[in-house]
Amino acid sequence: MKPHFDDMILTFPKSSTGLKRAKRGWVIPPVNIPENSRGPFPMKLVQIKSDFALETQMVYSITGEGADQDPKGIFTIERLTGNLYVTQPLKREKKASYRLIVHATGLGVNIAEKPMEIVISVIDQNDNKPVFTQNPFNAKRGWVIPPVNIPENSRGPFPMKLVQIKSDFALETQMVYSITGEGADQDPKGIFTIERLSGNLMVTQPLDREKKASYRLVAHATGLGVNIAEKPMDIVIIVSDQNDNKPVFTQNPFNGSVHEAAEIGYEFMTVTATDADDPNEYNGIVSYAIVSQEPQLPKTNMFEINNSTGIIRVRELGMDRKQWPRYTLLIEAADMNGYGLSTNGTAVITVTDDSDKEPHFEQTSHKPVTEKKLLLTDEDDSG
Repeated sequence: MKPHFDDMILTFPKSSTGLKRAKRGWVIPPVNIPENSRGPFPMKLVQIKSDFALETQMVYSITGEGADQDPKGIFTIERLTGNLYVTQPLKREKKASYRLIVHATGLGVNIAEKPMEIVISVIDQNDNKPVFTQNPFNAKRGWVIPPVNIPENSRGPFPMKLVQIKSDFALETQMVYSITGEGADQDPKGIFTIERLSGNLMVTQPLDREKKASYRLVAHATGLGVNIAEKPMDIVIIVSDQNDNKPVFTQNPFNGSVHEAAEIGYEFMTVTATDADDPNEYNGIVSYAIVSQEPQLPKTNMFEINNSTGIIRVRELGMDRKQWPRYTLLIEAADMNGYGLSTNGTAVITVTDDSDKEPHFEQTSHKPVTEKKLLLTDEDDSG
């Protein structure tokens, strides 16, 4: 499962203007990586960025476990962008966490951030429990239930405990817990259950985000044999996206045309693909690439494609309708911004020239013509 902070940009707080050094600190939350991730690798985890980058080019590097220390090469960082990558699947039983040190220095200028530690935690797949989106806090005689995230397609075992719900009345008497709402007593029924005396909330089966992305439950707590009851409380269950859907082209093939004399950079057609995964997550971001071109004449790369929009444009001059009237491009659409699941489609490009334009008549002057009658005869009719 792809970590859900892969597009987060971690920056320093800005406290001064110009290239003056101010007291700053890195704000880097721990990074959780599920073990046995299917990749593809290298897989982006997070982008690290100094706010000095607004003023000058910064160069990023990492040291520590999994970088320049054994086991070496597991983590890398792009020196100019700060993108931090993992290069292979991790195994929690071999190593449960890694401590890296991130460095940022100015390129050609005397600027350096104070090195900062990043902790990489490897999450056990069989214990891939839901993650609270905020820290719970205590309130007097009140329920404080933060939203619960459940990865889709979890392998269980089921029923799987999500969270324990507890009233602080339980310090004085036995409470009885129940749930109502979507996935409980409302369709789709039976997905969530609760242990009536412990308050353990359970999910009974794998969930599919593409079928339903969230559930709203209402939790109830009443005293056993006493007249005590909590005010019912909403619980939101959010199904976290996994990359389990390939992009799909909206049509196949795509047909377009371009004049043989078109200039370099001329845009003339667009291919599009959709992905059923969350479009706000890395899993649903589609990127395009040209895999091959036929014929490969007069050059092998006559066209190029915008990897984000799918717009195809002219890359090279030399098209000739008489010699190469049509090109066929094999287009790849891949999710995870080009590094995930992929599918292929076809773009057929017809090359046109001036002879393909609509005919038109030129205005000319004509001299009057004297009309004459002609007598036609046929020898077969002559007698």
